[in-house]
Amino acid sequence: MTHIISESSPAKRWLEAFPIGNGHIGAMIFGGIEQEKIQLNDDTLYGGRKLTADPPDAGKHIGEIRELILNSENNKAYELCDKYLLGNPPFVRSYQEVGNLYVDFEQLGEVKDYKRVLDLRTGVVHINYQEGDASIEREFFADFANDVLWVRLSSDKPVLHVSLRLEREKDAQTSTKNGMLLLTGQIVDPWTQLQGDGGYHMRFAAGARISTDGRESVKGGTLTIQNATQIVMAYTSFTDYCFETLDFDRSIHPAETVEERLNAIDFNDYETCKQANEEYFSSLFDRVTLNIAGGEGESLDITALQEEARRGNYVDMLIQKTFDFGRYLLISSSLPPGTLPANLQGIWGEGFDMPWGADFHTNINLQMNYWPAHVCNLAETAELLNQFLEKLTIPGAYTARVMYNAGGWTLHHLVDCFGKTCLHDGIWGATPMSGPWLARHLWEHYEFTGDKDFLRRAYPVLRGAVRFLLDFMVEDRQGRLVTIPSASPENEFWLNGEKMFLTYSSTMDVEITLDIFDKIKLAAKALHYEDDPIIAEVDEAALKLPPFQISKNGNLCEWIEDYEEVEPGHRHVSHLYGLYPADVIKKDNPEIFQAARKAIERRLAHGGAGTGWSKAWTD
Repeated sequence: MTHIISESSPAKRWLEAFPIGNGHIGAMIFGGIEQEKIQLNDDTLYGGRKLTADPPDAGKHIGEIRELILNSENNKAYELCDKYLLGNPPFVRSYQEVGNLYVDFEQLGEVKDYKRVLDLRTGVVHINYQEGDASIEREFFADFANDVLWVRLSSDKPVLHVSLRLEREKDAQTSTKNGMLLLTGQIVDPWTQLQGDGGYHMRFAAGARISTDGRESVKGGTLTIQNATQIVMAYTSFTDYCFETLDFDRSIHPAETVEERLNAIDFNDYETCKQANEEYFSSLFDRVTLNIAGGEGESLDITALQEEARRGNYVDMLIQKTFDFGRYLLISSSLPPGTLPANLQGIWGEGFDMPWGADFHTNINLQMNYWPAHVCNLAETAELLNQFLEKLTIPGAYTARVMYNAGGWTLHHLVDCFGKTCLHDGIWGATPMSGPWLARHLWEHYEFTGDKDFLRRAYPVLRGAVRFLLDFMVEDRQGRLVTIPSASPENEFWLNGEKMFLTYSSTMDVEITLDIFDKIKLAAKALHYEDDPIIAEVDEAALKLPPFQISKNGNLCEWIEDYEEVEPGHRHVSHLYGLYPADVIKKDNPEIFQAARKAIERRLAHGGAGTGWSKAWTD
């Protein structure tokens, strides 16, 4: 079965564990024999707090910055950007794990026939093995309807002797209450130079409740069960994050919500809940079938299949399983009862300072998370992103006004759950084009669903992104409408013997502008809004945009001039946005189309597409 991911040994590290989730609760199942570790996440648990990080004097200096760039005084422009455009504080805080649930097992003898299986079609993890003369089974799934993680441990003999405990390394306390494991806490963020003031921030709670035919006892924060043939556990978590305000809501009491949810669970309904969850999950997963492998290699454990593929064997099967795994992750990380869209790591992450903060990177990563949503007939998974974009228009409008003296709304290359839409991390991200980029996802949702009620709801968001662009662009010395400041995300070029990020109207900016201009016109036509005055502004502005350039190497230029790349094999291929995900570079313009092809070839020839997401974009 190609929808099965299996291993014949427990996970030794986080990346080897099997992920399950329901949009809200994320869990990584390790499958250890002496100790089961379940690493836990809540999609709303972030460090930091809501604050206005937009630099207050940016709008006073943006004109000067533009003049310097147009005069090729990029270094001076960089200094002013660093001084006046960078957010305060410049970094956001990280997504954090809830903690770990540990299940310690008393050993029964020799272990044989171990198998750990993730069923991508149903969202269930199964672990089976023989220990001594007992057959042991563990089962895990994240319940969408009841918003709990279910765990069932079973044996054909009354030999299960286990202890369960919840742990978190910091900012939390554990206890037991009426036989329930509880973890309660509040994130205490330290002051850092890059992240700013610390303080007592998001509150959270998690809990687990069990039902068993064994003998229960409680000591400290540990539940112990002896002589059981079955143990069923329900786990959930909650925070005081409020999506409506993108802020904390101190009237929310996470521990009370956790207790109420767990006390409402009827353990006699386990099989019913499991069946209903499997039917729901498979109804989404079964909408698409990819069959390119013909069954060869499907029974191999995933690490064995990967090793075979490195030798050139069963490559199609690995591709097929990877495709299914991607759809599985989107279903598991971006549906209600989840609140936020999938972040850099979906909803799964280990520790308290995750890679890139596991925030919402909006210069490719958040967008790429949702590329499979509509083409794989999973439009429901895009709704959390749609709702998030609607919320971001409020802080995004403030950013547009304060930083660029513009109407509409926008954001830069990342945003956190509190809606910080200003420029973060560094001046290499000084391009406020992620609002228009993300707005195209709303049109795509309509394009695949045909839902005009949704399009009416989305039109103000699209219009706001276009309004920003029309106000943000200025005329250059040649009378062209250009975006300033601009960059090609994270890439540099040589100018006067120095490395530069900043320019004006990078190729990607022109492509994003053409694309969102096209989408607002299509939306206006579909809704009979052709008389909207902004459409006439769009038509006039489109005629004044810079044309695409072809470099001396024959490839599509990445910037408005034929600059030499510092890194020709750079991981980003931002200047090919017009080829995909947009459609502004087409075969009906063969010269530019072939230049785009040569741009891909040039990237790959210089070692590009080295990371997974970059390879997905380039391929």
